[in-house]
Amino acid sequence: MMIDRLPSREQEIARIVYARAQASATDICAALPDPLSNAAVRSMLRRLETKGVVRRRKEGKKFLYVPAEPNEAARRRALLQLSRDYFDGSLTATAETLAAMLPSPRDA
Repeated sequence: MMIDRLPSREQEIARIVYARAQASATDICAALPDPLSNAAVRSMLRRLETKGVVRRRKEGKKFLYVPAEPNEAARRRALLQLSRDYFDGSLTATAETLAAMLPSPRDA
């Protein structure tokens, strides 16, 4: 599932899990710019688990949530979707646009 297709709060939580590679509900609560209760975060994590976005594993007394797919696979899928949505499926056009956004060596 594409993270961008999730409701905004679920997106925030999923992005935190993907960025950190693993996170507990407490970690996520602390990382949210607009805090939610721990219970609300756990509820959303359960929904994300049901949707196949995250998986959980028990570590000691708490659960840690990890991305359901490796970051590399998620990045690849996101770029393919971006290419389909904005560049008629052309990876070359996508790459050229990204390359054009890089600062030139003279700017360094």
